Formats: sequence, C-alpha cells, structure tokens
Amino acid sequence: MPFFASLAENREPGIESLHAFVSAVQDFIGAILDLSIFDAEDRDTEMPYLFRQFHGDAQEVYRQYLPRSFDALQSNIPKIRPEHIEAHGLTGAPQRLKLRVLGAVEQARKRFQSVWDWLKEALRQINHILESIIDAVAASTGTPHGGLIKEFKDTLMITFVQMRS
Repeated sequence: MPFFASLAENREPGIESLHAFVSAVQDFIGAILDLSIFDAEDRDTEMPYLFRQFHGDAQEVYRQYLPRSFDALQSNIPKIRPEHIEAHGLTGAPQRLKLRVLGAVEQARKRFQSVWDWLKEALRQINHILESIIDAVAASTGTPHGGLIKEFKDTLMITFVQMRS
C-alpha cells in the first residue's frame, strides 16, 4: 500500500502536492496505529516494548486530537505566501527531491533490518517536509498549525526503539 509513491513521481510539485502530502501522512500514521501497515512477515516479529505499552494511548490521541490538527494545517496551506514557499523549498525541484527520497525509502522497506527501522526512516524523511510546511504556515499566518502532528509523530517514533521488556 504505497502512500507516497505518486507524490514522488510528480515532476513539478506545487501547492496541491502539499495537500496530498499532508493527507498521505495522516493515512500513513493511521495505518501504523491500526496495524494495517504491517504484513504477515512483520506481524511475526515482536513489536517494540514501548509501542505495545502505549499503542492504545496513541490510538486515542490520534482519533481525538489529530484530525483537527490535520484539518487546520490543510486549511492553512493556501495561506502560505510565495516567499515562504520558496524559502522552504516547498515546490519545484527542492520539493521533488524531498518527495523522491521519501518515495525511495517507502519502496526500500524490505532492505531495512526491521520494519521498525524502516518506519523510523520514513518518519524522519516525513519530518523534513512536514516541518517545512508547518514553518511556512507559521511564518505566513503567525500560528504553527500542525505542530501537534509533528510532536505526535516524534513521540510515536520513540516507541519504535527496540529494547528489552
């Protein structure tokens, strides 16, 4: 189930690709939390201790708080001023490179030592793009819409660390 492949193929990403990216991030995080991102082979590996321990809490936060944050970010993307789009490399070749790297990470899933390592790398690349969007929205509107998304994603990523229970 590719989330970012079509975005990575876009030769001239513009503002519409920012909307598509934010939607794909929401779907990607949702697939992690509802466990649909994991195939049969992944399910045979042990989930990290912290992910198991906080999975229910993460699902609750995702359902109750994240939709508003995603909606606020989406509705403020059109308000990003051109100079902030350019300053953050959110269109054209700079954005294409970021999306292509993300698409390559997504496609390289089986090359990682574990699905958890793959998820961490995917979320790291997502962070580069997401942070640029949030910063550009904040610079243009005065409010960092989407900050909760980034903080939630960062917290979720910490739960992927392999440790003994």
